[in-house]
Amino acid sequence: MKDLLDSSPLGKNKLQQLDIGDLVQWRAFSEEGRIESPKLGLVINLYIEERGGRPVAIAKVAEVNSRKGPVTLIGITQEILVICLEVISKVKK
Repeated sequence: MKDLLDSSPLGKNKLQQLDIGDLVQWRAFSEEGRIESPKLGLVINLYIEERGGRPVAIAKVAEVNSRKGPVTLIGITQEILVICLEVISKVKK
């Protein structure tokens, strides 16, 4: 049987597509189990962490308002699996 810790992390390909500063979108589930409207955020950190006995790619994201107008931080940070993120706008390098 293959040792899961020897495998590449879950979300490796998506992790390679992300950069700190990217504007991303994701959906979460409410406490009632319904899918909420999309949330927007800025990637502030990317890392690999062991979860459930295997390496998983994680993004720390600072949530921003999703209304029309200038983007402003709302002060909430979340750790999100990178496979749940969709890039809205890439940071310029």
